[in-house]
Formats: sequence, C-alpha cells, structure tokens
Amino acid sequence: MKRFFENVCGQILLLLILAILTVTGLHLGHRYLEARQTYLNELVSNEQVKVEISHLLQKKLLAINTNLQDLLHSNSQTEIVQVTTRLKQLQEQIFSFLHVIEAGGIAEEEYPVNFSAEESVHRQLHYTNYAPGRINIEALELRAKMVELAEMIQSFKQLAEHRVVILEFRDPMMTADTIRRVSFQYKAIHPFFSRILENANRLHFTSQKEAGRLQEYNKRFSETYRQTELLSIVLSVSLLLVIGGVVLYRSRRIFAERQRYQQELATINENLESMVQSRTRQLEGEISERRKTEQQLSEQARFLTTTLESLDHPFLVISVADSKVVMANSAARDLCDDWHQPTCYARTQRLNGNCSDGDHPCTLARVKSELKPITIDYVHPNVDGETMYVEVHGYPIFNDHGELVNIIEYSLDVTEHKRAQQQLQEAKDQLEVRVEERTGELKKAQKILASRERHFRRLIENVTDIITIVDADGIVGYTSPAAEKLFGRSVEDMVGHDIREFVVQDDLRHIDLPTLHQQFGTTTPVEYRVYDHAGQIQVLESFIERFENESGLEQFILCSRLITQRKRAEEENRVLSMVVAQNPSSVVITDVHGQIEYVNPYFEQATGYRFDEVVGKNPRVLNAGKTPKQVFTQMWQTILDGHVWQGEFVNRKKDGTLYDESVLVSPIKNDQGEISHFVALKENITELKKARKQAEEANRAKSEFLSRMSHELRTPLNAINGFSQLMLSSRKNPLNDKHRSMVEQIDGAGKHLLELINEVLDLARIEAGKLSLSVEAVDPCHIINECLPLLHSLAEQHQVTFHSCCGEQTFPLVKADYTRTKQVLVNLLSNAAKYNRPGGDVTIHVQANEPTGFLRFQVIDNGLGIAEEKQKQLFVPFARLAQDSENIEGTGIGMTITKQLVEAMGGQIDFESRYGQGSTFWFTLPLADEVVEDEVPTLSAETIICGYDEAAVDSHAKVLYIEDNPGNLSLMTGFFEEWERAALVCCADGESGLAMAAEVLPAVILLDLNLPGIDGFEVFQRLRQDEQTAQIPVIAVSADAMKQTLRRAGELGFDGFLAKPVDFEQMKFLLEDLMETRR
Repeated sequence: MKRFFENVCGQILLLLILAILTVTGLHLGHRYLEARQTYLNELVSNEQVKVEISHLLQKKLLAINTNLQDLLHSNSQTEIVQVTTRLKQLQEQIFSFLHVIEAGGIAEEEYPVNFSAEESVHRQLHYTNYAPGRINIEALELRAKMVELAEMIQSFKQLAEHRVVILEFRDPMMTADTIRRVSFQYKAIHPFFSRILENANRLHFTSQKEAGRLQEYNKRFSETYRQTELLSIVLSVSLLLVIGGVVLYRSRRIFAERQRYQQELATINENLESMVQSRTRQLEGEISERRKTEQQLSEQARFLTTTLESLDHPFLVISVADSKVVMANSAARDLCDDWHQPTCYARTQRLNGNCSDGDHPCTLARVKSELKPITIDYVHPNVDGETMYVEVHGYPIFNDHGELVNIIEYSLDVTEHKRAQQQLQEAKDQLEVRVEERTGELKKAQKILASRERHFRRLIENVTDIITIVDADGIVGYTSPAAEKLFGRSVEDMVGHDIREFVVQDDLRHIDLPTLHQQFGTTTPVEYRVYDHAGQIQVLESFIERFENESGLEQFILCSRLITQRKRAEEENRVLSMVVAQNPSSVVITDVHGQIEYVNPYFEQATGYRFDEVVGKNPRVLNAGKTPKQVFTQMWQTILDGHVWQGEFVNRKKDGTLYDESVLVSPIKNDQGEISHFVALKENITELKKARKQAEEANRAKSEFLSRMSHELRTPLNAINGFSQLMLSSRKNPLNDKHRSMVEQIDGAGKHLLELINEVLDLARIEAGKLSLSVEAVDPCHIINECLPLLHSLAEQHQVTFHSCCGEQTFPLVKADYTRTKQVLVNLLSNAAKYNRPGGDVTIHVQANEPTGFLRFQVIDNGLGIAEEKQKQLFVPFARLAQDSENIEGTGIGMTITKQLVEAMGGQIDFESRYGQGSTFWFTLPLADEVVEDEVPTLSAETIICGYDEAAVDSHAKVLYIEDNPGNLSLMTGFFEEWERAALVCCADGESGLAMAAEVLPAVILLDLNLPGIDGFEVFQRLRQDEQTAQIPVIAVSADAMKQTLRRAGELGFDGFLAKPVDFEQMKFLLEDLMETRR
C-alpha cells in the first residue's frame, strides 16, 4: 500500500478508472430514470384511454335512453325490431367496454366524420389493467345494473309489442290502459337509468381523478428526476475533484521528499570526500617526514648503509644515465634472482629494456620527466600467487649543478594497508547502506506516527461523544472538542477545572471516579446530569476507564454521550405504554398482513379473549358474519392507501355474545414512509346505539305530538280569531261600542294565545336541533326600522319613547337570519317597553367592533331593572321575573328563545341591570363577509313565488277554497262577503276540488293540506300535472306550521303559505299580489 501511495502513475490511473466508473454510473442511472419516466408516461396514457372509454360508456348509455324513448313511441313491429337491435348492440358494446376496463384489452369504436354520418373512422383504444387483482367497484356495480336494465328493456319491449297489437284493434279502453302501462313502465325505468348514468359518471370521474393523480405524480417525478440527475453529476464531479486534489497533493509531496533525499545524499558524499582528502594529506605529511629522515641519514654513510641494510623493504639507487643500480640493500638483493645484472629493469623486472607504462610504470622515467619525488602503486602476485600491493617511491638526486644524476627507489609492501583501506571502505559503504535503511525506517515510522496522530485527532474531533481525561481528583487534563458544543466553553478554558463544576449538585455523588470504576468497571455506564451553555439540564452517560500516565499517576478516561433525548423518548414511551395499556377502549396493533401483535387489557375484558389467544391471529376471529363484506373491502382499500378509516362492526365475544363496535383504524409508517403496522381503536357502542335509537324514537314522537298539537290548537283558534276579525271589520253588520269592546277582548286573547303557541313550538324546534336558519347579509338599520313601527301601539300603551341610532349613520352588514334577528330585536324592545315606567325611554344602539369581526346591538331602558337575586333566572325556560302584581303577560320562555337564536347565528347575548335604575341588554352578530343562503327553500307567510303570464281575470275573479272543516268554510265565506275583490267557491274534499278547479279555472286556489282521502300535497301535484290548472297559483292553508311542513311545501312549489288561524290582512296581501301578477 505504501508503494502504491508513492506511485504517482498508479494514483493517476486510479483517478482515470474512477472517472470512467462515475461516467458509466451516471449513464446507467440516466437510463434507469428515463425508463421509469417512460413507464409513468405509459401509465398516464393508459389512464387517459380509460377516461375516453368511460366517456364512450356515457355516450352509449345516453344512446340507450334515446332508443328507449324511440321504443316508447314505436308504432309498428318493424320499428320495435330496429330499436331492439340497436339496444342489443349498445348493450353488447357497453359490456365490452366494461370488460376492457376490468381486465384490459382493446375497445373499438366507429366515429362519424361528417354530418350525414355516411363516413366513419374506426378507432381502437388499447387499455391495460395494471392491477388485475383489484376489484373495480364502479364497473362491477354498473355491470350488475346493466343486467337488471337488460331485463327491464326486455319487459318494456314486450309491453311495446303488446301496445302495437292493441293499437291495431282500435279499442279505446284497451289502448288507454296499454298506453298507461307502457308510460308507467318507462317511468319506472327512468329513475333506474338515472342511477346507471350516475354510476357511469362516477366511473368517469374516478378515471379522470386517477389520470390527474398520475399526471401530478409524473410531474413530481420529472422534477425529482431532474434534481436527482443534477445532484448526481455535481456529486460525481465533486468526488473526482477531491480525489484529483488528493493525488496532486500526494504527488507533490513525493517529489519534495525525493529532492530532500537527494540533497541529503550529496551532503554525505561531500563528507566522505573530505575524509579521503584529509587522510591523503596525512599520508603526504608522513612521506615528507620520511624523506627528511633519509636525507639526514645519507650524510652519515655508514649509518645510512647500516640503516638501509636493516630495512626490510627494497632500497635502490639507480643511475639516471644508464639505469644501472648504483646501490641496493639486502632486501633488494633478496628479491632478485640474478643480482649481477647491472640495470634496474633486468634485476627487478627481468626485462631487457626499460619498464613499460602498463602494470609496472618506470619509476626512473617518471622521476626524469617530473624531476620530483613520485609514488607509484604496483599490484602483482607474489611467489605464492597471492596479490601484493607495492608502493614504489622515487626520489631525484641532483648534483651541485642541479642535474639529475641518480634516483632513489624503494618499495613498500602495503598489502595489509590496502586491505585495511578496502575493509574500511567496505565497512563505510555498509554503514552508509545501514544508515540509509535506518533513515528510511525512521521516516516511515515518523510518517505512520503522524498519520495515526492525525487519524486519532480527527476521530476525537469529529466524534459526537465527549472524551475527557481527568486525574483522581477530577481535574480535567484533556477534553475533546465535542464538549465545546455542550458547555459553550473552549477546550483550553475547561482544562485545569474540576469536572464537578459542570455537574448538577444532586448528582455529585456520581463523580467519585475511583469508587465508580471499582464498582461498575468499564462495561456499565454511569448516568448523571450537567448544565449546558444555556443553563439547561442535560443527561450524560459515561463509561470510565482507568490508566496510569508516564509519571505513574492514576488517571481516568471518561467516554460520555448525551442521552437527554433518549431519556425523554424513554419517558414518552413509558407514558404512551401506560396510556395504551390503561386506555378504556380496546387497542389492537397488527402487522401489514393483519396478524395481531398487541392488544391492551381492555380488549381482553371487552372480548373475553386472553392476550396469548389472539396474538398471531387475524382480527376476523371476532367477526360474527353480520358486517357486509364491502365494509371490510373499503377498510382495507382506505388503510392500504395510507388513510384513516372509521366505521362500525358487529362482532362476537368469546362467549358468543354479539356487540356493536365503533372502530378507527390508522396506518403506522416507518422512517421510509412505508406502512409497517396498523393500529385500531375500538369502542363498544351497543348501549350507545340502543340509547340513540330510543332518543330518536322519543324525539320523533315528540315532533309528531307537537305537529298534532299545533294543528289541534290552531284549528279552533282559526275560528276564534277569524270570526272576531270579521265582526270587527264588517261594514254590512257593524258592532255597537259594547259589542266591539267584547270582540276586541276576544281577538286580543286569541292573538296572545297564538303567540304563546308559536313560542312553545319555537322552543321545541330549538331544543330538538331542527331550527333552520336562512343566513344572509343583513342591514342592521333596515331591521331596526322595521321593528319600531311594530311596537308603536305597545309604546303608546306603556307611555314609553323609542330612540334609534339609525339616522344618517350607516353600519356594516351582519351575517344572520333576517326573520330571526327581527324576532330577537322585537322581543328585547317589547320587554324594555313592558318593564318600563310611564314616561320612560328605550334606546337602541349599534356599535361595530372590526377587530373582533362582530356587530354589537344594545337595548337600553331606564325602567324597573332586575333584582340581583333574579338575574340568574333570566334565561331559564318558563321562569318569569315579573311580580304577579305587575300584571305583565308572558310565558317566561321569550328570553330563552332569544338567547338560543342569537347563539345559533354565531353571536352572544348578555345584560347588565340595576334594580330601580334600568337595564342594558346586548347581543352580537358576526360581520358579513359572504352571503350564505339556505340550501332548501321553505315557505313562510311572506314568501311568494310568482311569474305567471296568462291573462288576468276580470274584477269578479273566483277564489277556490278546498277545506273539509265547516267552521273554517263558514269563516272564509264571511271574509269574502266583506271583501268584494273576488267570489269564493268552496269544496269539501280533494277529488271534488280537482273537478271544480278544472271547471271554473279560479284566479287563486286556497288549499287545506289536511284533507280526507287524498291530502293537499297530492291535490297540488295533480293540479300541476293538468295543463288546464298547471298555471293557477295555489296557497297552502294549514294549522300545521312545523318546519318540515313549510320545507315540503317550498320544495313542491306552493305559491304561498297561510298558517291557521289565518291573518286576514296577510291573506289579502297574498291574494291581491297573486291576482295582480296574473293580469
């Protein structure tokens, strides 16, 4: 590995290989993402084909409807056969399209290309069902209904054929009966066909929704695809740049190290050369000293001769002129075989001439040429064949004239010296090699040490755990950088401090390190709390390791980890486990396959099954077979799509008892967004359903009772109030003052009784939750200006004055029910007048509060006020605060209704009162931001639907009154005797009323809803079906003024509604308006 990191070419080659692999990986990823994109496009196109097929289904169904109409009007068997053939073809095409939608395949269709439809284009739609195992509920329902429709068409075809046969006999009775049966059969098919169209529309909508979902997913995938590809390219280029930088850095470092090694080697060579030169200079000095000694010895011949003879190396004096040996010592003579030879070359080298310059250069020639002392090294074998090293010295001898006459030649055997030098050189070379090897090993060790130091430093600096070294007293000697993030202090600042400074006071007992290490060792962590940089308490978990430093002192390493979040999660898990275990509802947790993994104790209590009896099983062990399979199918589809499902099951306990259960099932997803479990929260609602059923039955009985009581009370009141109004307004038979006073008392008592009945019914509707509001944007001043005239007579009676803030000032609109808001204001204003003193004042004030979004109404009076002990009873039903002596009428439910009406419209109501000083009642309504209308129209006494275009009747127009009660007939007859705008025609039942309406064609019809035989609703429908009476306005008259009755009248299209007892002024207004409209 070292050689590889020092090999620059290898690193560059690796970089090229990584670049090629990166490009290849990007290319393969691009191809995979493109394939995924293509697959999604295919899914979108496939779903669009499904949308088009569902659209064709709709067209075919509409074509079937058209052909059914053709079959209805067929007058011959040929037409019936043609229509039946077309219907059969259309059904086959529909079944073919349904098969393609359910199983996939090819749907074929002919499209006309011109208006005459003589030419067409054949088109094939290829659809693939990628989920064949999934049931298409819409297609399945449509197929089932198409089978039923086919049976109906077959039955209808038989009727049509029978009709054609009957028409040929020309029997009017049989023809009418057959036509009626055919029409009835067609009307029976039409609603069923509407449901089929609804199924087809739902299938088309589902297909469009799925196509839109796939397109949206495809769009998101395309964006993700581009982002992923761009991110991959950026990461790949970044990786290559980083690796290239690393290679460049290593290459430069290797070149630098090699240059440094070369410089060090040159330095060593220079040192060696200096050593050799120094040694040479030492040798030359020694030779110089030797020459001086020889010159001194030459002055003393004898001594010299003795000395020369005593030398163990050859010594010669040679003549320059003839190369003859002038003098030789014994050592020189011993070397020569033939000492009698005169010349030096003959004696020493056994040559006939001067020595050559090869292995034995001539010393004489060298001295003669250089005229200075020389040294020549010879290498030759001795008599034993061993190599000898001889050092020959030549010294010139000059005469007095400075001429060279002789030379001194002596030879030294330096074999041992040379061998010593060679050994020294070899030792030096070996030493240099060893130095170089040791230097390399040292550098390698230093490099490894530096690398390990960097690795450990990086490891400690980047690890999230805190590494701390402390002594036995807890003084910090070192801590890793991770401590800075926790304590907000630098590493240098923490070194030298006691570790106990950071620990919570109550946990200091955990920081006795020697005791803790002895007790827990290195495998058991110690937990304790510390303060972080923000002063918050965090929990640390530490492992303690003991060691001795270089000085032999005991120290400890603490490897600490922050576990605050883990402790919180453990506490949350503990609380959640307790919540699940102690939950008063059954909790069931299953895997993705529905196998039970956990049930809480309440499940065991509710079902009778123990924990070990249900774990590993499917919840279907509770299934009693009473729940439709569609419920389970819908549940699985919902939860597998990642949504929460809520519904009800009928299950069976272990003992066989059946019980109803409300179930909420939610999927649990892991970190990757995949569903890993399902959790079900189940509650036994058997008793709740029983109670709800009993409450609904009681409420229905209460509503029926109120409806009957309303009718029974209003019917006699109609006679009382009606006849009293007739007597008071009669011009033909006017009353005297005494009788008029009596009749006015009767009329006032009747109206008061009617108001009480209306209040009781309002309270009943509010308590039953059946109060219907028509919320709209309402002008507050418009309501106030309408309420004040209604209270004019009451103000005169009690001698009070009303003051209004609605002059030129305008206020924002409120969101409320116009009629109910008017009812609230009238009630508050009438109470302020009735509970006032003579000459008192009542002020109505309006104040807008824009920030809260509400408008505040205030009714202020300076009357009697309310005692403090009675104020709590103000909004209690049937609690009257007036004293008996005060003679103020009322039921005690007016303020209760007022409070509930205000709260139903989204407002609040309250009051302030001081006894003897007056009261201030206020309520708020939300400001209008949009107009909200009631979904279903209802009729009141003021709602009229007009729009008739026929010519008006003459001044003696007729009004038809259909009523079975003789008293009401008499009352209405008396009214029309006084009101000369129209003549009254009466009928006592529905059948005679229909005949009379067709005969006299009245301007308006007054229709009682509670008639013997056929009721008023059926009479109205038959009037609308008859062309002669379809355009005659009809006013409903009934003592049943319940909300459901008014709603039903509005839905059917009555032109008005009069509640018994009838208000004649209101009836006049309705009649005049309808009669004016028909002019």
